[in-house]
Amino acid sequence: MAGKHDSRQTGDTAGKPGVCHRAQPIAESTIGNGRMEAQPANPKHLYRLRTIVTLWLSTASVLFSAAPKPGAAAAKPSATITRALGCLLSQPGTLAHLRELHLQAGDSAWIRYHTGTIPGWGPTPGESFIAVYSGDQKRAWLLLALPEQNGRFQPVANAYRLRQLQHAWQADEGNGGLSTYRTMSRFAAWLTQHRRGYRVRLQPHPEFCSGPEQ
Repeated sequence: MAGKHDSRQTGDTAGKPGVCHRAQPIAESTIGNGRMEAQPANPKHLYRLRTIVTLWLSTASVLFSAAPKPGAAAAKPSATITRALGCLLSQPGTLAHLRELHLQAGDSAWIRYHTGTIPGWGPTPGESFIAVYSGDQKRAWLLLALPEQNGRFQPVANAYRLRQLQHAWQADEGNGGLSTYRTMSRFAAWLTQHRRGYRVRLQPHPEFCSGPEQ
């Protein structure tokens, strides 16, 4: 019994019995009258599809490799800042500021900080400036703490309210006049550009304070 052959024949072998041709890949396309007609797949389209899939797999591989691995330690602020913030969070004034940001002790929040003198504002060696941000990071309170020789901190009652208005930051509330507010406004913008943010738990630690806020 003769073997089965592809009935499609081309060229000068068309119509000749016993001549078989290898079938080409088939793709369906719709013609004007609504019928489906089988047509050979376009090699260019297949190459393009393979290229897209390859690029997608490469991108996914990079993204998954860059993602934090389960159990990896999160970045933390310095131990000095952790103690200073713990002291500040034990003060009634700081807790009142947090309520304006819809935060309270025990919540998690983003902070940025700087230690030492800030440009345009008198020498403050060793002083801690800690900005605690609202959930949308468009509002914050800038908290201040002075280091003591015993490793504890003196909380400063003078804090500055920060607000982002369009692309600029504006400071108010703290001690000082317009000149001080302009300095703190520039400092708030500088913090967002030059200091990384840390996600921390707002945990009060009164044992890190040398006394009540002044």
